[in-house]
Amino acid sequence: TVEVGARGSDLYTNNVYQVKQFLPDEVNGEKGMWMPVLGYGISYYIFSSGQLLEFTGKGKGFTPLGNLLSRRLAKDSKGNIWLATAGGLYMWSRKNKLGDNNFVGYVNEPGNKNSIPFSDINDVHVDEHDHVWFTGTGNGLAEFDGQKFYQYFPENPASSKAFSGMHWDKSRRIWIITKNGLEVFDRDAKKFLHVDVNDGALNNSIAAYFSNEQDGLVSFVAGNRLFSFRPESMKFNFSYPNLYLADMSVFGKSLLHEALQGRVELKARERF
Repeated sequence: TVEVGARGSDLYTNNVYQVKQFLPDEVNGEKGMWMPVLGYGISYYIFSSGQLLEFTGKGKGFTPLGNLLSRRLAKDSKGNIWLATAGGLYMWSRKNKLGDNNFVGYVNEPGNKNSIPFSDINDVHVDEHDHVWFTGTGNGLAEFDGQKFYQYFPENPASSKAFSGMHWDKSRRIWIITKNGLEVFDRDAKKFLHVDVNDGALNNSIAAYFSNEQDGLVSFVAGNRLFSFRPESMKFNFSYPNLYLADMSVFGKSLLHEALQGRVELKARERF
């Protein structure tokens, strides 16, 4: 929580904002940081002047934010800012002037398969190809390549589809906090691996987001406990081990030889 002032004023005055994230940037020569603020959309704090710009004005030809319940943001290679909100995915173009409340919005349209698959978005990340990835409550993981949306769900019946915070490691995997443990998405295999927390005892009490990575260490909170791990040291094997038949017996009589030959004949009384 950060105390901020009125629109365009000093950062430390009267009001209290619930700031969800900080993203350092330089826009139109002004160094500062972007802040998604729950209930207030998005703001930009200018370091040199201490001025806080809130994107709430309605200029001619502008398309303002359609939802102010902002949660997370990310920047692509062109400098565009992508904002995750409770009512859609929004993009602030670098072609705008600093302070222009002008956004491109992506909101789910029921019945339109080409629209964004869901609007209630918890986290957002832009990859090395400028594909935008985002998570949603009950809606799993989604990817936007600039033209088309793709949606991914875990196949494990024990997994939850309520996804929140993401962490991207250097092995092309996405670690995702869910309502039932963690999911690890392999971007190459397009597969999920389910990970229990504390043998599953704390699966449903994980806080929404991971910490920032520090010296290869990532942390999260679950059940009033702090868990830390090194994603790069975690290795998973998606292939199943070979199975071998050790024995087969009926009423104490071994039928292993017959079973290995692929044919076992049982008498009527042996089938019960």
